[in-house]
Amino acid sequence: MNNIVKFKKNRNEGKDRDDLKLIELSIKNNGSFNFQNYFLQKKRKAVAHVQGVILKVAHKTGTYDLLRSVYKRLKGK
Repeated sequence: MNNIVKFKKNRNEGKDRDDLKLIELSIKNNGSFNFQNYFLQKKRKAVAHVQGVILKVAHKTGTYDLLRSVYKRLKGK
């Protein structure tokens, strides 16, 4: 678990920050249910789903390479 936390802190993308919050909440609450943890998990699943749909559409329409280059430029700024 320590290696995962280090990896997530180093990469520090949005999904990594959410995962770190989930890990922290899980440790804090000894794995018991709480709404903050629940909503963070739902957010992660929703974001992953939307990303998957966007990628499928981009591949089917032949716009994947264009979207990828735009994303890289925006991320670099």
